[in-house]
Amino acid sequence: MCIRDSSRTKPDEAIMVINLFRKDVSNTASPLIRALAVRTMGCLRVKKLNEYLCEPLKMALKDEDPYVKKTAALCVPKVYEMNPDLVEANDLIGLMQTSLQKEGNALVVANLVTALREISEMKGRNLLRINPQLLQKLLLAVHECIEWAQVSILDALAEYEPEDSKEAEVIIERVIPRMSHLNPAVVFSVIKLVVRYLDYVQDEETVRALYKRIAPSLGSLLSGPPEISFIILRNLQVIMLKRPGFFEKETKVFFCNFNDPYYLKLEKLDILINLCDAKNFDVVVNELFVYSTQFDPEFVRKAIKGIGKISMKIDKAVDKCITVCVNILNDAKENNRAPHAIQEVVVCVANILRKYPQKFDAEQCLNEVMKAHELITEPEAKASFIWLLGEYAENIKRISALFQPFIDSFLSEQSVVQQQILTAAVKIFLKLPDFTEDTITRVLESATESIENPDIRDRAFIYWKMLSIDPDRAKKIVLAERPPYKYEEAAVDQSHVDKLIQNLGNVTAVFHKTPEDVYKTQVLYDQREKEEEEEESPKQPQAAQAQNQPNQAKEVPAERKAEAQNVDLLDFDFESKPKQPSAPAPTQAPAPTPAPAGQNKNLKLNKPGEKKEEQKTGGGSNFVNLLDDFVTPAPAPTQSVNKGGDLLDFDSPAPTPALTHQSSAVPYEKVLDENTSGFNNGAAGLVVQASFLRENQKILLGLKIRNASGGTIELLDLQIKANFFGLKAEKIAPRQLAPGAQTEVKVGLNVTGGANPTPISTPLFFQVGLKTSLDLFVFSVPCMFHVLLGANGELSKDEFKVQWKSVSGENELSAEVPSVRGGLEDLESLKQHFRTNNIFFIASKVNEAKQRISYFSARGLGEALFLIEVSLPSLKNPRGASISCKSPQKILVPLVLQAVSFLMNV
Repeated sequence: MCIRDSSRTKPDEAIMVINLFRKDVSNTASPLIRALAVRTMGCLRVKKLNEYLCEPLKMALKDEDPYVKKTAALCVPKVYEMNPDLVEANDLIGLMQTSLQKEGNALVVANLVTALREISEMKGRNLLRINPQLLQKLLLAVHECIEWAQVSILDALAEYEPEDSKEAEVIIERVIPRMSHLNPAVVFSVIKLVVRYLDYVQDEETVRALYKRIAPSLGSLLSGPPEISFIILRNLQVIMLKRPGFFEKETKVFFCNFNDPYYLKLEKLDILINLCDAKNFDVVVNELFVYSTQFDPEFVRKAIKGIGKISMKIDKAVDKCITVCVNILNDAKENNRAPHAIQEVVVCVANILRKYPQKFDAEQCLNEVMKAHELITEPEAKASFIWLLGEYAENIKRISALFQPFIDSFLSEQSVVQQQILTAAVKIFLKLPDFTEDTITRVLESATESIENPDIRDRAFIYWKMLSIDPDRAKKIVLAERPPYKYEEAAVDQSHVDKLIQNLGNVTAVFHKTPEDVYKTQVLYDQREKEEEEEESPKQPQAAQAQNQPNQAKEVPAERKAEAQNVDLLDFDFESKPKQPSAPAPTQAPAPTPAPAGQNKNLKLNKPGEKKEEQKTGGGSNFVNLLDDFVTPAPAPTQSVNKGGDLLDFDSPAPTPALTHQSSAVPYEKVLDENTSGFNNGAAGLVVQASFLRENQKILLGLKIRNASGGTIELLDLQIKANFFGLKAEKIAPRQLAPGAQTEVKVGLNVTGGANPTPISTPLFFQVGLKTSLDLFVFSVPCMFHVLLGANGELSKDEFKVQWKSVSGENELSAEVPSVRGGLEDLESLKQHFRTNNIFFIASKVNEAKQRISYFSARGLGEALFLIEVSLPSLKNPRGASISCKSPQKILVPLVLQAVSFLMNV
């Protein structure tokens, strides 16, 4: 061990001990000494020493003692990882393949199989060729070697393709006895083989017989420690995706025990719901009812959701599920507990009635739900309850008393609840003439005058006009019979499932992902080429360091700048670009015009556009600057004047791009947690996630706000600190957040705040102040620059040529993108993806190195122009790309490079 560790730090001195080990390999007295010498030399991870190891390895692979041969077999992959050419030049792989065909010792066979599979993975090509003779040898060896060697042989057999159904059945029969092994890894290797070979078995009776033999063995594995049971359950879910019939008779094996850990119960619950069918639904639903009486809120919610899912996919189970839901409601009300159960039951009942509106008498079930109306507090449950009120208004007693509290709290509810209140109010008005005209007018006025959500506001305008013009026709439309609800299971990609089956028992199977999704795998030759490039330039440590930081922009070499100045874009292989239809700039849709007075005698409503004189506008005109305590006032906005004329004012204007798209979304990031104190009073209790967005060419600041304090919080206003781009937030409507409640706000941003000359940095952050009734909270929100790119960045080829030559090469920076998202290697996909994010294609060509070099243009806020070059693939990384950008405003170029790198990965 001392020699092994010191060899990495002192490789030159390690050469001095190699001769001693080479002599030990030739020791004829003790095979143990020969094996230890080979093992020690294999552990010396020094490239210079590998050439001294090849001859001893050849001798060890031909040794008469099995222990020496199996030790040498495991050393070959270690040498191959360090120096593949050396192994291939000495034909060590061929020697192992020949030994495998002749070897009779099970342990040596297992190690040779393991070594060849490891080298195959590094080489990217299968080196283990199984013929009938070797197949029989492996089937014999699997019963004679140790457990981990069994795993290696079984995994190798699982990759073998049987010639016909008979051969598949014979192999399955030979390995099934290993199902009784105590090691779960061996069991899952057998399962992996069996599940794959069942695709070749044509006799259905044989398949069902194998199900009966295998399922009990899998169920017995769940009696072990909970951690092992969790991994087994995750793997069983993968098997069920491929072969659901495995466990159709073993439902009770997955019932939860009272002392099972929480994570184990959730996995068993998922399997139970998936196993439920028309034969066993009664047993499963009764078991879920038992789970709904427990004290764990999340487990109870999932159990009730499972009841709803069963009722959706099995028609015969509807009556049973409704009965159980009523029992859960009664149990929760009688024992005055489990309010979370009531929320889920209301949602479950509403979903069942959506799919089966005429299947059974819903009156009894509705009565039980109506009795629990005071306990319904969550938005989803409220929305479902209100839907029931509107859909079955004629069957519900005291409908006005039940609906009135929701009308009173209309403005303070979340969007999903507000939408249901609006629709239910119209339905009740059309169904029950006694429903007062003042009530429906109040709801419509609130929705059109005080709600910012365009979905709710526009729907209210539509309802208002329909009711004003022709109530009878509105009744036919609003109360029309809905199309039948169809429950569809999530589609499963069988090719993805087959990959998961191949990795049963591995770590990736626990995540239900393939190794490629979890690990960034790469064949060894790619890594070797990278190492050779680094060895060829040892005198450039700074350049090597820049390559290891691909997202960091670096200066373009002087030769590259000079070449860029003299480049002639007209000699490129330009592709003809289709003309884009011009689209007008988005404008706010005008409010619908109501019917003339007197046209409808049955209903007299205020006009949708009218405002009451006493109504107060939100926000107030004398609002104090939120950031006035720590923000320097921004200078007044200035108008930029081009005294030399508009350079883009040519005879043929560039086509106007479509303006209705949405840019690539940037994930929300937590910018404020519940422990962060406010700016004024030091109060805490607000959680904020934020992200900058662009929707329909409108820049937005998206906020997900959660009240983690003990009291109600009112959101008053929001402002952005004066910044380089002059971005300023629009006013937000005040809203209240109950304790534990969460809301989502999208604040429009305009370039009206006046630019701040303060230097910007990469990555880009904006400082935001959020004023609430609790305190003033200040936080920084990161922004990806493509959100700030406008729709006016498209140039013609001639314009691009002029701009490219006019911008100095000193203003050009470049960067490396380490990996490119699949599909973007195609030029058309890349063009469409970039255009969606306001980066417009100009030209493309293929150079002598077979790189596709494409040019794009974009404009930021303040008419800043960016000229972008993308080279695919990168000469330094076949899986990556090289990007560069030049602009008159060099300070913004790193932000553009960061955004382009982000877009090529999403």
